[in-house]
Amino acid sequence: MNMKWVANTLKFEAVAVGEDGQPVPMACPDPRAFALYKLWLGTKDDGRDPVKRAPDVEQAHTVAAIVTQHLPQLPFEPEHLKCLPKPVVNFASEGEDPFFKPF
Repeated sequence: MNMKWVANTLKFEAVAVGEDGQPVPMACPDPRAFALYKLWLGTKDDGRDPVKRAPDVEQAHTVAAIVTQHLPQLPFEPEHLKCLPKPVVNFASEGEDPFFKPF
């Protein structure tokens, strides 16, 4: 599984504030998809460089914390993640990572 599905998920659109104080439209992949992808990538034992795994999991937790605290309209619940590949949602919901519980 590669990152293509992250780019093909629903888009998240918001307005950010630029360095100059002006509004900047922002469009990016759903941050939940990114967080789940990084969690999956950081915990799969498929030959990935072990040095990269810890930062992957840390990035997953950081993005998930931001989403959970500041974007309540984007819940980490299976019925809201139907646009993601089933193996990734199942992996997160069945996994041991307490950050992504309860699913």
